[in-house]
Amino acid sequence: MKDQFGIEKIIQAAIRQGDFENLPGQGQPFEWDLNEFTGNDWDLAHHLLKENGFAPEFIEIRKAIEADLEKSRAGLRQACKRHQKTVVSRETQEKSNSEFRKAQERFQNAIGELNLRIRDYNLIIPSDHFYRNPLKTQTLQKEIEDQL
Repeated sequence: MKDQFGIEKIIQAAIRQGDFENLPGQGQPFEWDLNEFTGNDWDLAHHLLKENGFAPEFIEIRKAIEADLEKSRAGLRQACKRHQKTVVSRETQEKSNSEFRKAQERFQNAIGELNLRIRDYNLIIPSDHFYRNPLKTQTLQKEIEDQL
């Protein structure tokens, strides 16, 4: 079959000009990272994404969810520490309690937003293997307080 777009000519010209010499990985075996959750048609695409620092969209979404969860945990953890270190006087205690309640409220709001993102994430995953359970505010808050 004749090349209608002249691609073969372009490739041959690039070879003659040396455009394919000294490329990264030249002379090395081509390693395939097979993904058991996708069909063979997607193996090359996933390999190229991984080699260039990218991941499938659902993986990137999961990473962002986990990073935001850790950021929220850290914020509540700091608020707990500040609250525990408060000098015991009526005025400072009331201010500390108010600030801690606000931190807890921010944490609960963040968990609510993360649960919406987790719901959306669970709708696009290619396999139940990647399922992410929704977050429980009380469990997370107790976990953080237990660390202190």
